[in-house]
Amino acid sequence: MSAQPETRAPLVDALELLGLFVLPALLVGVVLSVVSGTDALVAGLVIGGLFGAILAGLRRGFYAVRTAEGVERRLRSPPEDSDNMWARLANIEYDPKYDRLLALVLFVVGVGSFVAIPVVDPQNGPLILRLVLVGLFGLTTALVTYGVRRS
Repeated sequence: MSAQPETRAPLVDALELLGLFVLPALLVGVVLSVVSGTDALVAGLVIGGLFGAILAGLRRGFYAVRTAEGVERRLRSPPEDSDNMWARLANIEYDPKYDRLLALVLFVVGVGSFVAIPVVDPQNGPLILRLVLVGLFGLTTALVTYGVRRS
């Protein structure tokens, strides 16, 4: 018995990407239109499409190959000569003393955001929500920055 060589399956990749994008959009759109009426169909399609885009983006990290056992997925490896902006940013060396400064600034932004909530008009709901989100982001990232520095 000779081993069958592995061949790429771009059609499988394309169909899976399309399915991962379209099916969540349709599913969420139909569910929301059944629950909330036909007015929510577009919102459901958009929300499902965003979720589908996340799934399709994750699926792009793999490629399909046909083997003797059937179709298998393999993890893509980045090209050796990749000039990726994120790879360059990850390799930046900096002084660790800036971690303390960054954690302090994020902490001040988070606390300041929560302190500003009582001053804001209670009828302005979106602004209060933004302040809460900024406060949570600031405090959480300050704790993570401090924790990573300590480890």
